[in-house]
Amino acid sequence: MAIAERVANRTDADPADLPPLYDVVDTTHLNHLIESSHPDLEVEFPYYGFTVSISGDGSVRLTGRSGDQSRADH
Repeated sequence: MAIAERVANRTDADPADLPPLYDVVDTTHLNHLIESSHPDLEVEFPYYGFTVSISGDGSVRLTGRSGDQSRADH
């Protein structure tokens, strides 16, 4: 849900109007991979015109649409 909220904030959309994240990535496996992996791990996937990058330390980066980047740790 955090990824959809970040994308919604960047696009001025309602998170409920975005396509389900599970349509582009297996969220169960993604969560397991991030929780059990090395902090240097990075997973990338496309979502709603952005490239979403999630690091093993839990940080999320969105790139795309305007070419800029947004990074936040959680």
